[in-house]
Amino acid sequence: MDYIDVTRAFGIATIIISLGFLFNLRHYEEMAKRMVGGPTGFVMGGILPVLVGSLLLNFHQEWSFSWAATLTVIGWLLFLVGIFRIWFVELWVKLIKANIRFVPVLFAVFGLIFGVMLCFAGYVVPLIHHVSL
Repeated sequence: MDYIDVTRAFGIATIIISLGFLFNLRHYEEMAKRMVGGPTGFVMGGILPVLVGSLLLNFHQEWSFSWAATLTVIGWLLFLVGIFRIWFVELWVKLIKANIRFVPVLFAVFGLIFGVMLCFAGYVVPLIHHVSL
């Protein structure tokens, strides 16, 4: 499995999840409220990004001026966001509570941006390179 396969899988999954958020904003706003109201949300909000970020960084670590670096950047972002959420729980909860109405929208918008970037890197860029060779 190379970075193209991972990029495609993460791109599609991110777009699907982000569109789900976008089409169900009220539901996910309620979920965000419940998440900051109990320890399960704190744990899952931090552990999942650390795990996914760690996996991405473990299997793909490329710093080049190419689309392959997109996956590395996303891995580091997830890893660092997870660390922030685990180490600074009170600050994270305060930020979420202060911006609870915008959390699902921001998640959807940034997710769509990342998903489109990943799908472009996974599907379009290899075609361009194949044609130009």
